[in-house]
Amino acid sequence: FSTMSTLRGSSWRGKDCDDARPNVYPGRRPKAHDDDHLDTNCNGIFGVDANGTPYEDKLCGNSNPYSVIVLGDSASAHFHLPYNITTPEEWAFVAENEVDYPQCSWSTGHLPTAECPDAAGLPMDSVYLRVRQQNRCSHRQYQNISVNGARCTSMVRDILNTTSLHGANDIPSLVFYALVGNDVCNR
Repeated sequence: FSTMSTLRGSSWRGKDCDDARPNVYPGRRPKAHDDDHLDTNCNGIFGVDANGTPYEDKLCGNSNPYSVIVLGDSASAHFHLPYNITTPEEWAFVAENEVDYPQCSWSTGHLPTAECPDAAGLPMDSVYLRVRQQNRCSHRQYQNISVNGARCTSMVRDILNTTSLHGANDIPSLVFYALVGNDVCNR
């Protein structure tokens, strides 16, 4: 997880709200009184009410939040060759994200439609947005671990191990294994 949007940062995984603390990251399961003064799971909920009850307990305690993870190829990464990039900053963003737009994908998309290339006016919709709409405690709980040209062998050998999961410390995840492009047809 990262506070940066590129280089496999928050475009790909929920934005980390405190890079300086290894026990603070999206998808972490708060333990008793962890979120009294610090947002340990980066969902934007922390603090206590007048009675000392943590807001995380009041708002998310029995809501069963979960994260969305996709392990996939260019179709899941939302590969797209842009045609309207004009500034050096825009070119840098495209290059640092490997010409992918995971923030606009079917699985982990979270940007407004106007910010997604060639959306053709269609509203942004993704599995992550639907999970978040159903349960706001799942805010920032996504990981897009997709790679252009991914194959079954590289998925098992390399890509699967790059997920940021910490067992009992994390909320449950809805995981998609999505090799849907023509990448899987090649040897």
